[in-house]
Amino acid sequence: MSVKNEFIKNLKSELKKRIDSNAHYSLRAFARDLDIEPSLLSKILRDQYSITENMVRRLSVGLGKSPDEIENLAQKIIHERLENRRAHARQSGSFQCIQSDHFEYLSEWYYMAILHLIETVDFKPDPQWCAERLSLSVQEVDEAFERLLRLGYIEKTEGVFYVRQPQYSTLNFPNTSVYLRKMQRQVLEKAIEAMEEVPFDLRHQSTLTFAVDANLIPKMVKEINSFRRNMNTLCSAESKVFNEVYHLSFSLYPVTTRGKS
Repeated sequence: MSVKNEFIKNLKSELKKRIDSNAHYSLRAFARDLDIEPSLLSKILRDQYSITENMVRRLSVGLGKSPDEIENLAQKIIHERLENRRAHARQSGSFQCIQSDHFEYLSEWYYMAILHLIETVDFKPDPQWCAERLSLSVQEVDEAFERLLRLGYIEKTEGVFYVRQPQYSTLNFPNTSVYLRKMQRQVLEKAIEAMEEVPFDLRHQSTLTFAVDANLIPKMVKEINSFRRNMNTLCSAESKVFNEVYHLSFSLYPVTTRGKS
């Protein structure tokens, strides 16, 4: 049984126990004791409402659970939600493409980073915390969250942020797009910065130089894209917790030039 369903079962069991000991007790009284609207409690008991970790914390206080029990249960809800999303991503193998008319506003490198930062285990919906984690200004973070919310890439429920799709992709964009080139340039600049500032055991940067038949380039690009998807699936499937956000970038380009004939 899932953590969410087990929690609902326990709520129903507690309501029945209270009614059995007091014939005048009701769902409305139970909602009052849990500090929640009766209509919302009714939806939760019928599994018609998506229970978040914040809601679990709130209801658990009314059930008399200890702080440690509450936090342990909330973390289980978080991990279950993440695992469900990872499973969905593995099964569908699909990515939601960012709308081309949106990318003009989302081409700064940190928009994609924020989408994944939200999924980290210690994420805090605090602009200052996010700014420190990504080395940004608070203004940049505020503007990014406002834009991601307005364009529908994230949502906010009970003070908790959620990414609306498991994965977003820019592979449908033409390489000539000025905004895609802008983001790629920023990612390369971040890679150079990491080479100087990030400890070696927390990064990997290497190159491969080789001779090749130029007619194979389309096939090579296809293999690289496949590797990217496989790496993403590996990280989603085997990560016990999400605690950092990484960039993985490839640069495939010729260093030879062909003279005019």
